[in-house]
Amino acid sequence: MSEVILLATDHPRSTLSRLVKQDSIVKIARGVYVRSTVDPEKAVARYWRDIVGYLVPQAVITDRSARTGGPANGVLYLASQSKWRVIELPGMKVAIRPGLKAMEGDAALPSGLYLASRPRALLENSMPSRSVSGMPRRTLAEAELEDWIDRLAHIEGSERLVRYREQLVHTADILGISGENVAHLKRLIGSALGSQQVKAFSAALDTRQKGTPYDPDRIARFGILAVELAKHGE
Repeated sequence: MSEVILLATDHPRSTLSRLVKQDSIVKIARGVYVRSTVDPEKAVARYWRDIVGYLVPQAVITDRSARTGGPANGVLYLASQSKWRVIELPGMKVAIRPGLKAMEGDAALPSGLYLASRPRALLENSMPSRSVSGMPRRTLAEAELEDWIDRLAHIEGSERLVRYREQLVHTADILGISGENVAHLKRLIGSALGSQQVKAFSAALDTRQKGTPYDPDRIARFGILAVELAKHGE
């Protein structure tokens, strides 16, 4: 990383000042510099964990970003024991909200960040939110949340889903999230497990309840294939 990204904690201020004057590096955030020979957006895309870990140490990747463990539509959503703020980086925004520090089950990352556990991420994504400053809403919409639960059932299996469901109450108590959210998530997980029925907004979860196979990735691939065949007149 030192060949591309320079952090103020790793270099004397005089060295960084000299390199800036020589146009060898460019400042992209407080205490963060990138080599002038490198595209800043590409550098951020590759090293965002190290950069954000320096700027917001001990923060927890959660809300919408917990689903993939990284930026969602160009925005990385974090919970940190600090005030609301947005850090602008080349090609990416870091949206920070006040929230609980890392708790049991959250995964420690090498960069000093944490990734919210599945129960924590599901609970925090069950909270309402809205789009701010042109960014996607902080938490998943209902259909997106259902899609995620369906995918967890498909990828991680029923045993893990049952474990997540069992951990919801304890995790919600720590986070201060209401029992209504817990009950709602339990119903959604139950529907993915086939133990109960809900009115689903997600096509994936709805078809799972009905016992009909549904693979959104496969559907997407067929869509791409159809477009390619149309281009070639086939």
